[in-house]
Amino acid sequence: MLRNHTLLVLLVVSFLCSPLRAQTARETAPDVWWEAEQPDETNFPDETWISANALGEQSAALLSGGEWLTNAGPRHGPAARATYTIKAEQSAVYELWVRKFWHHGAFRWRFDGGEWRTCDDEVGLVDSTPLANHVSADWAYLGDVRLASGAHDFELRLLAGRDQELLAGFDCFLLTDRPFVPRGKWRPGVRGGRTIPGWWAVDTGADPLGESLLDLSYLNEDVAGMAGYVRRDGDAFVLGSGDSVRFWGVNVGMDVVRMSPRVVDYIAERLARSGVNLVRIHGSIADEHSNEWGAVDADTVDAVQRFVQSMARAGIYTSLSIYFPLWFEVPDEEEWSGYADLENKHPFGLVFFDRRMQELHRAWLRGLLEAKNPHGGAPLGRNPAIAMIELVNEDSLLFWTFKPGETIPAARMQRLEQLFASWLVERHGSVAGARKSWGSADLAGDAPGDGRMQLMPIWNLTTDGLGQGPQRLRASDQLRFLVAQQRECFTGLRDFLRDTLQNKSLIVCGNWHTADARLLDPLEQYGYTVGDVIDGHAYFGGEHTGEGASYSVREGQHFTDRAGVLEPGALPLRIAQVDGYPTIFSELCWPNPNRFKAELPLLAAATASVQGIDGMVFFALGGAGWLNRPVKFPVAEPSIIAQFPGSALLYRRGDLAQGPVTSHEAFDLDRLFDFEGAANIDPLAFYVGPVLRSFVGGEEQRLDLGVRVDHEQKRVRGQLGWDFGQGVVTIDTPRAQGAVGFLGEAGEIELGDLTIHCTNEFASILVISLDGEPLATSRRVLIQSATEDQAYGWSVEDGVIRRLGGYPFLMRRIEASVEFHEATIWKRSRALDPQGYPGAVRDVARDGGERRVKLDPHSFYMLLD
Repeated sequence: MLRNHTLLVLLVVSFLCSPLRAQTARETAPDVWWEAEQPDETNFPDETWISANALGEQSAALLSGGEWLTNAGPRHGPAARATYTIKAEQSAVYELWVRKFWHHGAFRWRFDGGEWRTCDDEVGLVDSTPLANHVSADWAYLGDVRLASGAHDFELRLLAGRDQELLAGFDCFLLTDRPFVPRGKWRPGVRGGRTIPGWWAVDTGADPLGESLLDLSYLNEDVAGMAGYVRRDGDAFVLGSGDSVRFWGVNVGMDVVRMSPRVVDYIAERLARSGVNLVRIHGSIADEHSNEWGAVDADTVDAVQRFVQSMARAGIYTSLSIYFPLWFEVPDEEEWSGYADLENKHPFGLVFFDRRMQELHRAWLRGLLEAKNPHGGAPLGRNPAIAMIELVNEDSLLFWTFKPGETIPAARMQRLEQLFASWLVERHGSVAGARKSWGSADLAGDAPGDGRMQLMPIWNLTTDGLGQGPQRLRASDQLRFLVAQQRECFTGLRDFLRDTLQNKSLIVCGNWHTADARLLDPLEQYGYTVGDVIDGHAYFGGEHTGEGASYSVREGQHFTDRAGVLEPGALPLRIAQVDGYPTIFSELCWPNPNRFKAELPLLAAATASVQGIDGMVFFALGGAGWLNRPVKFPVAEPSIIAQFPGSALLYRRGDLAQGPVTSHEAFDLDRLFDFEGAANIDPLAFYVGPVLRSFVGGEEQRLDLGVRVDHEQKRVRGQLGWDFGQGVVTIDTPRAQGAVGFLGEAGEIELGDLTIHCTNEFASILVISLDGEPLATSRRVLIQSATEDQAYGWSVEDGVIRRLGGYPFLMRRIEASVEFHEATIWKRSRALDPQGYPGAVRDVARDGGERRVKLDPHSFYMLLD
């Protein structure tokens, strides 16, 4: 929906308008920066094992001033303290930021002998810079403070009791009244400027957002939810106004949610300009310091409320994901007996059958959705800016985590075994009747006299572990029961939201895969039909091994690069959709390390368009600006987020049409429960059009792929073309044309209205109309490009990471041109900087009729008009 400019909307927006716009128009106060290792007075030790001298020269170079103030060991005397004298040039309300050692070093601080304020070990962190193994420097927002112009005293004291050990490190502090985007040791406004031959530095900060020439915020509503809730209309989303909508979004964790109000406003505006209209908040709201497991953290709820409001003012909806078993460890209490003896402490599977776990889940939902909103507006449970609420993230009784006695202790399994026995009675009349129907198949753990029947590990319900005869019949009943149990859980949570909390947001039940995709995935999705949306996750990359490789990028790890353009059959961007339900990918990522990440945005937009997928949410945004080091799950690397504008426009505007239905499978549930499974679908069919399935009957359908798919020539033909022998994907529509992959070896790439010439080994180039007209007649065209990126100083030897590097990220220079088939009089061909501002390169006058436009090697964007 385009922005509505009626009088009513203008009145609403004048009330809710982002303070960012007002703030950028006024004069800002000069920043105040001071080095933590240069106090007026301190009793911190002169040197510790994490001092710069101990960490080494390479680590010292990553600290502001080359050193930091550190503490280690137990406290034996007065609390460690440090005092400073700072000078504010102008009276203002400042944000106070600190660069410190991770969550270590809880402390309190104050100005001018005033009231103490506390920074605990749960403070939100952004922009982490590794200094050594398990040692990092991270920025944290401490709060706002009003200071008059002139000198002020600042004091900090560590919060360690007598004989208590407290590890701490402080690099520097900053007072600012502007949005602050941390970039390692660099001060605001200072550019690193470091690069290497053949690359350019993506070196920008949080400059005030002025008039950009590349601003897609007009695609959003003035205020998200202004016309009502997002609704499900068959297999699509519609806004409250009735207009159809697709979601292009990002994930954020609570560290981002807790950032300062100015920075959150800045993030909202920046995302809206890049084409984003959905943010998924993925994080726990539980109070981890409470003695009561299940308590809600009021400060986190407050931050979520403020974040949602800020996003809404930029026309961005929010999806809420607050339950993931990996976030929680079951307490060692009698109520949770059994977990003390297990290596696994996470409550995998419990929410589907354990009453206490279900009570906690509801308490978290109620605490978040019904809390009074101090930031204006209704509680989140009655806020139409909340597009979706997700019930369970990455957990299922049909996944490998269902291992009785290993992931779920016997004491908890007894409850599920009782439910299984009761279910067998309901289905067969009695447990004895069930055993008779199976032909025995008794298990050692069966206790029918105690009303319990043993459940087999999930392996016994997969192709490799499925037995025959009585065992298979018993496995079939177990499968029916587990699916019914999940549906019962989802139904209870749905009714709790709808009936008890009176919530109208769309419900996403789950998003996980199963232990056997062909046999079990359809039944997992069948469980999701209790809600409104079918969800999935998509991750793709090469081998990555070493300490912490599952969640981090570190020196000494081994990895291999992997390009999806060569492996369409292995890509997770394919999803069988349930007929009549919208489909989203709520997590989408090409994890690091992988030098071919630049293929992701355009591939995601194109493949989702052809399949008719309704939402693509990238994982995960770690802060307000560009990353300053490689992280496992990148969004804010230049190769990804810099390609959002063109890719989001193509996807949200529908430039690449949905293809014909290639397969429609109408499942008989009894046959699924008897392990017949889904039909084998040609993996390339997904790149021709939607693959659908239904659980309520319907006409079976299978499209003859004919000339569209050629396995021998390794090609998919159509508006989405795929040469996976060479590794090149092309998009060829009236309003958008481009290519991604190994373009250098492909030679000239001829499309409907233009030809791409590129000598880079690997690149992504998209030419898209900005005025909505076909490229042949458009008066305003964007050429968007990206190659591969890396942090400055990144070093790899024989597939082993030797150095991570740091700020700034570098992009390999693009060596390419676009030749238009018809002569067009381009008055200007302007290179834009990463925020869409002109001036990085002077305007270049084009000769009338010249067809070829050379891409600027130091820019993502060329604007033709």
